[in-house]
Amino acid sequence: AEAPCALIELETPGEASVLGCEPALTSAPVTAIWMEAESFTLESGTAPTTGDWCAQGGFSGGKHLMAGWGAVLRYTVSLPTAGKWVIWGRYAADTPRSSKLSFDAAVVNATAFAGTSGGWCGPKAKWEIGATVDVAAAGTHALDLQTTAQDFTFSHFDALMLVNSRAYTPPAKWAAGAGYS
Repeated sequence: AEAPCALIELETPGEASVLGCEPALTSAPVTAIWMEAESFTLESGTAPTTGDWCAQGGFSGGKHLMAGWGAVLRYTVSLPTAGKWVIWGRYAADTPRSSKLSFDAAVVNATAFAGTSGGWCGPKAKWEIGATVDVAAAGTHALDLQTTAQDFTFSHFDALMLVNSRAYTPPAKWAAGAGYS
């Protein structure tokens, strides 16, 4: 018999779709809120460029952001519930470049997403946890991604995802035209 599962819903502006299921840890569904890295509001610094630098595909939406000298990027997210939310980032990097991650103006990780993925191109992109935040109330929140003093530019950022389950891991690879596989 298969293990019971909880639906995992991916919320995007104006729609929700099922990603799959995970063994049910609770009766509550797992919600994942997706944000394309290029859907930011520039708070300060130089706006990063967007595109597919390698032209090899593998990035959701066909592009990623890069550079952004001294940039602070703001993502506005509407969370349906209070509680613990895990902030994931998907990026490609051949050399480490950290980013400062803030949630509602509080720094939650001063050196987030500082790893490498084995290359700069989409097929090498990986997901990494940036932080877990304890959200006091449902509603609109601000997530800021900032280049750091030691790494004054971003890795090739593809997407950010907030998930209300520590047990959920995003799928590893983007299949062009078909979503994640």
